[in-house]
Amino acid sequence: MQRSLESKNKKEAYAVFVEQGRISSWISTWIKENRSKRHFGHIHSCFRTSLNLEFEGQLIHLDGGRHGLCCFGICVEEAGMREILTVCRAGDLAVISNGTLLRIYGSGGLILLDLQGFDLVNLSIAGMLAGNSERSAAGQLQNLLEAEERSLTLGMERTPEFISCEGILTRGEIISSAVSYLYGRGQGLTPSGDDILVGYWSILQAFSGTQSPTAYRAAVRSRQLNEVMRLMSAETTDISKAYLSAAGAGYANEILLCMLRELRRAQPNAAKEYLSQLKSLGHTSGCDTIYGMYLGMKYMD
Repeated sequence: MQRSLESKNKKEAYAVFVEQGRISSWISTWIKENRSKRHFGHIHSCFRTSLNLEFEGQLIHLDGGRHGLCCFGICVEEAGMREILTVCRAGDLAVISNGTLLRIYGSGGLILLDLQGFDLVNLSIAGMLAGNSERSAAGQLQNLLEAEERSLTLGMERTPEFISCEGILTRGEIISSAVSYLYGRGQGLTPSGDDILVGYWSILQAFSGTQSPTAYRAAVRSRQLNEVMRLMSAETTDISKAYLSAAGAGYANEILLCMLRELRRAQPNAAKEYLSQLKSLGHTSGCDTIYGMYLGMKYMD
């Protein structure tokens, strides 16, 4: 009874109080690794159904989970998310303390997310297509991507330079020139070139993780890509940087993870449904990501 009263009093102190939801394993790990100190940040950007928080360069995407959990995200019920958005503005202060409490000092009231009760969702795709047991899944994925490739609406024109990049990504050539061309190229919150690189990198990560020649080849290529990214001097959006960082660490959005999981379960029709969901994201972001995956599969073939 005492605990119930304490919980009620705590709720009444906030404009929005959330104690249930889902959190990406990548973000949960980042928070726990830095739990010894308070992290001060702010609302980076607000959208119609979501927002991004920024803490010392690390973005955290907060939404209602309609499109699955973001690889660097936290999701709450859609009704709670609508309440949060009514009292928040870009630039509002945010604080993470004790590795469990996320406070947002919204322009219209104080918000608390008590992350202790949130479900942890593992969004690692590392090694999901590696090894003999996953050969069938990889073959099914290749078939799905090849069937979709011609219908994709990309955010970039297939210029001679772009076609040259395709060749570099699908062969064992030095990758730096392709990355230099694609990185930050295109319009929107996540430029098309970055989305292609995210999809490509996700495939490399999915094949990494065992001692097989295929997995070794994927791991070497992934390390090359990571090194080139680390040295990039060109600019892109903060949101793109967050997705690229997650891909480099072996994490992907829940939709992509679920698609690979269904392929491992030999359920290609279910996987195709997730692929359709991925395809519909953003103006061309989903299509660009799928195309990057297609190029990754051609490299691994």
